[in-house]
Amino acid sequence: MLTDNDRMMQAERECVECIKKLEGMVSAVAMARQIVGLRDDRIKKSLSVLVAEYIRKGGSATGAEWNARADERFTQMASDILDQTAEAASILLKWDIERLKFENAQALRNDERAKLKML
Repeated sequence: MLTDNDRMMQAERECVECIKKLEGMVSAVAMARQIVGLRDDRIKKSLSVLVAEYIRKGGSATGAEWNARADERFTQMASDILDQTAEAASILLKWDIERLKFENAQALRNDERAKLKML
């Protein structure tokens, strides 16, 4: 069985490990937040590009929008955006899990410190 000090040191090592992982994920998380946050705008922009194309061909605004939504290119663009968003959401979930691991290790470390102070 681990002594209180050993448990505290193990929790401290886990905290350091989590911090290193979190620091290594910073740029990926920043990009992932942008991808997730701008998903709807990116889909609307893809649609508007096709709508503009159909309007230039002489269609009405409503007709152009319906044609753009039915266009296979829009379906593919939306699918790509949703795939990218899913990948980004996965990165954000990994970040959250790592942060929870850190918080758990930190709480354990603090509990062990408190026990040692009582001795």
